[in-house]
Amino acid sequence: MAATSAGNAWAVGETGTPKGPTTSYVLHWNGKAWSVQRSPAPVRYAYYTGVAASGSDAWITGLSTGQPGVEPPAGLAVHRTGGTWQSVTFPGVASTALYGVAFSGKNAAWAAGCVCYGSSAESGVVLHWTGTQWKVAGRLFDALPEAVAVGPGGQAWLVGHDPAGANGDGGFSAHWNGKTWRFVAVPRATGSLLHGVAYFPGGTVWAVGSRSGKDVPFIVRWTGKAWTQVPVPGGRQLQAVSGDAANDGWAVGGDGKTTTILHWNGKAWG
Repeated sequence: MAATSAGNAWAVGETGTPKGPTTSYVLHWNGKAWSVQRSPAPVRYAYYTGVAASGSDAWITGLSTGQPGVEPPAGLAVHRTGGTWQSVTFPGVASTALYGVAFSGKNAAWAAGCVCYGSSAESGVVLHWTGTQWKVAGRLFDALPEAVAVGPGGQAWLVGHDPAGANGDGGFSAHWNGKTWRFVAVPRATGSLLHGVAYFPGGTVWAVGSRSGKDVPFIVRWTGKAWTQVPVPGGRQLQAVSGDAANDGWAVGGDGKTTTILHWNGKAWG
């Protein structure tokens, strides 16, 4: 979900049945109610995984899985300007799924995902929007980024998981300092996987996810030098995190049957 004001927010995802194809889904908040919006990209056999908004500008990312045996998979990047949505091509669109997207300035954005199909399957990729086109900004080899967040001064974080880590599948993170991406270690004692990341007001960075092989929540906080694991009361794996103050944040997730919602009050998650 992404919001620019109390009267403008977007939420994306998918809907469907266990036996039927997934259908991409878009909701808009106008300050009073949520309404279903016409999907700006292929509806059937598609799902959206990321959304970012800045003023009247917005991006949606995702994947069209394609009708089995009929259509090949393809990544999705959809841009909203001037009140209309338009699909935008990007390098490797036929083999790349985009999971996360975030604005990094006026007419600039980051998107992250993986090369999921073809000879280079299961390699991470980072794209940068220049205002006119998407360009490859880095390949992350075996690391698979799932979310991206942009903070003060254009700094940014990527989080996801690294299936080829020294200790097996574990959490992955990378930091953009304005010039280059740098890998940063994530606590692996619990076999952590990271699914969401966010800057809170004041510059604090939080990342959330799960423990590998266990559907339990996992939260880390960036101290400025390293990620530190933070106690969590319980629940299921976490998919996203957001905060509108240093002492007011939310982390959400679930397992498809049970929803987990945690609140940060400045001292603890509960």
